[in-house]
Amino acid sequence: ILGAAQSVFSNLVEFSDQAADVRKTTGLTADEFDNLADSLKGLNTRTSLQGLLDIAKVGGQLGIAKGDILEFTKAIDVAVQALGDDFSGGAEEIATSLGKLNTVFGKELGPDVAKNLLNIGSAVNELGAVGAATAPFLTDVAQRVGAVAAQTKVGLNNVLAYAAVLEETGFSAERSGTALNRLFSTISTKTDASFKIAKLADSNLTLKEFT
Repeated sequence: ILGAAQSVFSNLVEFSDQAADVRKTTGLTADEFDNLADSLKGLNTRTSLQGLLDIAKVGGQLGIAKGDILEFTKAIDVAVQALGDDFSGGAEEIATSLGKLNTVFGKELGPDVAKNLLNIGSAVNELGAVGAATAPFLTDVAQRVGAVAAQTKVGLNNVLAYAAVLEETGFSAERSGTALNRLFSTISTKTDASFKIAKLADSNLTLKEFT
């Protein structure tokens, strides 16, 4: 009996600590947190409540609006089911990686955070399924080149595709990021010259399509 009581007490303390962490990062009031926790308890998922709260905490750290925290958590949980075995850091790493990509490519992706996260997770998962690319590598490279890619209007899907090719040819994430940043910068500053090179590979390519 004493052991069971100690276990219950320990769980209550852990939940209280998590509640404090989530409220701190998200700005939720006590009542708002209780509503969030109740909603998370009702989800049909293999992820524990503690795991879901860890995701919510990361959402707050990434600046997700508190009104979007529930949908953020649900979307990341879906991604966890698909990518959980690929990321050693589990749900928190997935939330951080996908959340950062949503922030960097937000202008391209649009205002619907949950939809964006699902699309990013799906794109990463599909590339891993059809080749040798791995999810952590793809998201790492995309984060490294995100700022330049966004400025030069290179879409996230293109970035992920480039990253997949580079991983399959043996490049490290760091080298891939450096190479792609140089490529995107060159394309943006030397469009005509880059277009002529691209035409060698595709004679039907138009300048509008290239840019």
